[in-house]
Amino acid sequence: MPHPVLGQVSVIFRTGERVGILARPGRGKSTLARLLCGMDRPDAGVLRRQGRVSWPIGSSGFLHPDLTGTMNIAIAARAVGADPAETLAFCTRLTGQPDGFARRMGGYAPSVRAALACGFSLSQRCDWYIADETIGFGEGPQRARSDAMLERRLAEAGLVFITRNVTQMGKWCDRHFALHGGRLIEVEDAAMAAAVLETARMVEDTA
Repeated sequence: MPHPVLGQVSVIFRTGERVGILARPGRGKSTLARLLCGMDRPDAGVLRRQGRVSWPIGSSGFLHPDLTGTMNIAIAARAVGADPAETLAFCTRLTGQPDGFARRMGGYAPSVRAALACGFSLSQRCDWYIADETIGFGEGPQRARSDAMLERRLAEAGLVFITRNVTQMGKWCDRHFALHGGRLIEVEDAAMAAAVLETARMVEDTA
């Protein structure tokens, strides 16, 4: 029998906050991200948003494998009311992709597709950014550019980061929750969120 991702929850995320939600695998992280973005609707209750909310950072479902990266970006940019040429230039600079995404997306490695998806997410100015595990891309200089751009965006926006990565949650977030049993449990830091989930796991294992 399916379990609710959230039940009997009342919470407000305030403008500019960086909210981290730690959850174990299979406990509804992606479902919650889709609800916050407006991609899905709750079965009951009310979820209110103010301002422009991103789709999950790095979500690559919009990238058609038979179209070039350039064509994919042009279509996605027009869909959100952005300038295609400016968006492509932004993504190319941020990712450092030398060919400007001129090939079919199906011909690129997964890491390149992930970089383009993250680049497109960060090209859009939003009031809230939603992250479902993925919050950046690449390694070394590429990851440094990704992190720096996200910091720039978050100077004027809020973040909800749903993850199982305690270290990344501690790095990016200043308000912390553990997601367990359909409840959001607010705690003082990422380490405490991890402790709550570990205790819950031990209780379940002995039940």
